[in-house]
Amino acid sequence: RASIAFNADAQTGYTSGAYVGGPEAVYNRVITKSSALEFSVLEQKEAWEPSFADRLTGFIELRNPIPIVGPMILEKVIAGNYRLAFGNGLMFGSGIAIASSMRGASSVEERSFGMRGTVASSARDLLGAAAEISTGPANMFFFGSRRPFDAAIIRDTIDTLFPTGLYQTESEIAREGTALATLFGVRAELKTSDTSALYLKSGITAYDLRY
Repeated sequence: RASIAFNADAQTGYTSGAYVGGPEAVYNRVITKSSALEFSVLEQKEAWEPSFADRLTGFIELRNPIPIVGPMILEKVIAGNYRLAFGNGLMFGSGIAIASSMRGASSVEERSFGMRGTVASSARDLLGAAAEISTGPANMFFFGSRRPFDAAIIRDTIDTLFPTGLYQTESEIAREGTALATLFGVRAELKTSDTSALYLKSGITAYDLRY
């Protein structure tokens, strides 16, 4: 679908010539599901942005487990945009303090759901691939991401990260994707199988994040 804001031509950026795109805002989403796979893609263009691909997000996800060998099962695989959440107050959960300079690279979530594909475009999203493998009461999560962020660079140093942003003017377009966050890691979980009795679940996460 497409829309245009009221009095779009009266905005300061239009009258000054700073805007480089048209006033139309566009939003298109496609979702395809089968018994085995889910595919979703989202394309957006905000008003006055020239490109239809700057906000293109999507993922493909394995929906049903696949036996590998013996008791080992490939529970889930995601390629594209995804999120992680492994517990409130723990790594990738709420309750951790993040310096303002790192907010653009944070991937925190208040709920614990493991991993899931997403088309949302926010600082919490990762871009790459993730997999979950289980064997008995143990689960292993493997994840990797290489995602560009908008940044202001001063003398080869990141001065400011922009978790979200518009690309309406030449200066905004110039800082698009100027920083790259590379993240990879693994998480191991051990849990009881009887959820009707006393339930215990514990895990440990290790990861590396670099610009």
